[in-house]
Amino acid sequence: MPSSVLLAGGDSAQDNFLEEKRVFAGSGGSPTQVLDPGEARIRTALQADLSDFVRVLDSLEFFDFIVNPLLPTDIPEEEVPIQRFFASLNNTTKHVMGGWVPSRTPGR
Repeated sequence: MPSSVLLAGGDSAQDNFLEEKRVFAGSGGSPTQVLDPGEARIRTALQADLSDFVRVLDSLEFFDFIVNPLLPTDIPEEEVPIQRFFASLNNTTKHVMGGWVPSRTPGR
């Protein structure tokens, strides 16, 4: 077993080395709804929301890595995994993990 595992960021200053006695914190979740900040109502999550959330997480110093935080509903289901990475990698230099991508289709 290796003594260290690298979670590489888009910028080496954001790299995390998983080693004995080191702790890191990251985001997570795959909600399909968000609280719209402009209207104070719950609505479906959009790709633009994902980009916004990632930019917020990028600015928070105590989040060491990002697990894609939203499941956008405004893109075709088969494109969700790649589009989530595209939005995340274009809006942070922190390490990005994919997380879980549930099917939006009942019974799948």
